[in-house]
Amino acid sequence: MRVAVLSSVHDHLDTRVFHKEAKSLAKLGHDVTLIAPLRSGGAIDGVRLVAVPRGRTRLIRWLRTVPKVYRAARSTEADVYHFHSPELIPVAWALKSRGAVVYDAHEDFPRDILSKAWIPKPLRRPLSAMARACDRWAGRFCDAVVVVEAERTSRFPEGKTYVVGNFPTAADLIDVAPYDGRPPTACYIGDISILRGIIPMLDATQLLRDIPGFKLVLAGRINTSGLENMMSRHPAWDRVDYVGWVDRDDMAGILNQARVGLTVVQPDANLSTALPHKLFEYMAAGIPVIASDFPLWRDVVLSEGCGVVVDPTDPHAIAAAIRSLLEDPEASERLGRAGRKATETKYTWDVAEKTLDRMYQTLGERR
Repeated sequence: MRVAVLSSVHDHLDTRVFHKEAKSLAKLGHDVTLIAPLRSGGAIDGVRLVAVPRGRTRLIRWLRTVPKVYRAARSTEADVYHFHSPELIPVAWALKSRGAVVYDAHEDFPRDILSKAWIPKPLRRPLSAMARACDRWAGRFCDAVVVVEAERTSRFPEGKTYVVGNFPTAADLIDVAPYDGRPPTACYIGDISILRGIIPMLDATQLLRDIPGFKLVLAGRINTSGLENMMSRHPAWDRVDYVGWVDRDDMAGILNQARVGLTVVQPDANLSTALPHKLFEYMAAGIPVIASDFPLWRDVVLSEGCGVVVDPTDPHAIAAAIRSLLEDPEASERLGRAGRKATETKYTWDVAEKTLDRMYQTLGERR
């Protein structure tokens, strides 16, 4: 089928939107067009790219980017419109008469609003309720809904909701370098923010100053104004190697030099109920993880024996976990091997891709 993948927010090379779903759909034989913010169109790995402008602010995105996504989608004359951004729900409704529509609800939109700092607190709960109503509306008129965890299926209609987990692809299963030759390094890869635990990570790094050569490697974008300046004034900054955004090859190099992978998201109604992609990236790279002690995360980390869970608000707990992993490299390597095995056999994109394929086969049969 002709498939138009739509996003007004995600980068055109977003891990889930492009590297997983769009490329998988092309591999499965569909004619795939990705409409997303980028400077110019083209084609990558069998996926046609259509550029729409990136909104510098939310208001510009809503007033400019979203309408351009709609116009570009109309011009593709697709059989299926697979959209990722909740703000595109009205666009999907408008496209409903032209083809099947799929809502990829891989983020918990209503819960996410409750932790948005840019929304005044008195407005968060009313807006969250409105977002929940929008989700219910989308669930009714869309032909299929995609979620990332089984716990979220109850929010959408039974029979047309599919769980497509955020698991590593074969490309994420990098060749693992010898563990015992690595320097005493912990890494964090992903968006850098207060909510994702940058302050406790820096505080923990300061507590580990007595370990010769210890470094914290940070890779990712800083989207909060003034945060990088605040980070650079932290007393642990001389033990931090901040490399900014990296591509997949550079990310593999960082993971192959690290002894520990950190994902210490702070308590949050949205993030704590979703499994982070970086957790599986660390596991796929064969390094032990230190993760926030949230029930869903704890189940994975402890059942697979691939790392340690900690109170993400406690720098001393994070530092103690890092220290214990650095001081016992044999045990750390065993944890890393267990995580790698789990991503080769259980938490693998191959499983998710089969669900995606089954969903599209059902859509094709209905058409």
